[in-house]
Amino acid sequence: MDGLSSAASVIAVIQIAQSVASGLKDYYEGVRDARADIRKLYNSIKGLEAILSTIQDLLNRGDAGLAESKQSLESPLRQTELDLTKLRFDLHGFQEKLQKFGRAAQSLAWPFKKKDAEKTVDALERNKSALMLGLGVENL
Repeated sequence: MDGLSSAASVIAVIQIAQSVASGLKDYYEGVRDARADIRKLYNSIKGLEAILSTIQDLLNRGDAGLAESKQSLESPLRQTELDLTKLRFDLHGFQEKLQKFGRAAQSLAWPFKKKDAEKTVDALERNKSALMLGLGVENL
């Protein structure tokens, strides 16, 4: 190998090493943030559950205003059901993999799931807002 090709090879290896190091750093940060992300998702779902319980209570009491506006709540309810069904499916798959591969392997996969979790939290928050708006209109 001549000096020029050796230098090019060294530069290529340095670039690969930098890329791997950067990827590992991102991975580490993603795994470290997993608990906080999961907590956000859990809190969002619990908040949604409270709103849905309120709607159910109003419907059970026969609230005439709410009964008339079921149509305005139908779309956000349908979207919420779709989002939660997808999340339940994903969690079921995660639990199966957890049993198969163990926690350590699954924690390494979290950075790839992080964006999905953030999207789900955003979708659930939008659904909560739409449901709250529907309830707020009824109170007016």
